[in-house]
Amino acid sequence: GAAKITMGEGNNKISGSSPATPKRAMKTGGETPQTLAYHLYRDSDRTSVWGNTDATGKGVTGTGSAVTTTVYGAITKSQTVSAGTFTDTVAVTITY
Repeated sequence: GAAKITMGEGNNKISGSSPATPKRAMKTGGETPQTLAYHLYRDSDRTSVWGNTDATGKGVTGTGSAVTTTVYGAITKSQTVSAGTFTDTVAVTITY
């Protein structure tokens, strides 16, 4: 049957973020954390941001077997940060 996969804004969302237009960021640890903005997309052209609403989720059809769904990512250009380990956690919900 049909299902919808949605993705939350992440643990480090940027000001102005919303479930329909998430502005996600990865963050370093330590006393002075740095952030690195990024987006997750539903399409390989990276034009449809994957959000946490019905309209910004991705429809999938279950087959009774494992189904692979690809998430496309991109880091926003022209960000000045030091080298480091940047992480984020994004909740993924499947509604069927």
